[in-house]
Amino acid sequence: MARALTLLVQLQSDHAPLVVGRHDRPDYLSALDAANDADIRPLVRLFSELEIVALRSHRSSESTGSGSVPALCSTSRQPV
Repeated sequence: MARALTLLVQLQSDHAPLVVGRHDRPDYLSALDAANDADIRPLVRLFSELEIVALRSHRSSESTGSGSVPALCSTSRQPV
């Protein structure tokens, strides 16, 4: 349910949907654990990094004129 609500908020705010790839799953689960313990900073940081990757991917696909929907995974995620 939380993922669905997060997606809804992102789409309403004109943000790219986030996809947590299998390589990011341990970081995601750790960030969720921290959020459950009232520290949302790791989750916000992870979401920010994934959003940057999604936007870069989208911008790259626009500049190449591919017209396809970019794969929004974070295998090339870089720290911000």
